[in-house]
Amino acid sequence: MRESSAIESEHARQSEDILENLDAIKRDLNAFVSAWTNRLDRVIESSQPIPLDDNQLQMRAEQLKQDRQQWEADCEVEQRAAQERMQQLTHAWLQLESEQRTFLQVKASQKNAVSKTSDVVAVAGGNGNTTPVSVSLSKKLSASMESTTASPDRPRQGAAFQFQRLRHEMDSGRSGNDQR
Repeated sequence: MRESSAIESEHARQSEDILENLDAIKRDLNAFVSAWTNRLDRVIESSQPIPLDDNQLQMRAEQLKQDRQQWEADCEVEQRAAQERMQQLTHAWLQLESEQRTFLQVKASQKNAVSKTSDVVAVAGGNGNTTPVSVSLSKKLSASMESTTASPDRPRQGAAFQFQRLRHEMDSGRSGNDQR
């Protein structure tokens, strides 16, 4: 008998544990459902009322259509402006590269001219005409160098300046768009 009462008390304790666990689950579920019901009530209260008749639905659809058209128009304007800026920047970049190639060609030709001048001076060595030849050639070289480089007093108005100006405009335009 003792064994049967021990088994019954063990079953009774297990049954009580199961009931307590089920009650805890029931409380958790009630709390969960209550919390979500409160959230949904707040969302419903804060949202616009859903129109119930056809006129209200049609007006709302028209408003949404107008909003979308305005948004698309704004996007198109911004895309055109960005494409125009990109074309200007590309043009300025190509012009800068062209000027750099020209500058490098002038520099290379000046280097060749200087080496030829030293050859001419060396060849003319004994007849006394070395000074006039080297002076006139060096004057021409310095004049062409001054025309291809920018002086510190006068900013260069070429492609590099235009490229920097456009780059600055695009950077300032980008920062202006971020502030919106």
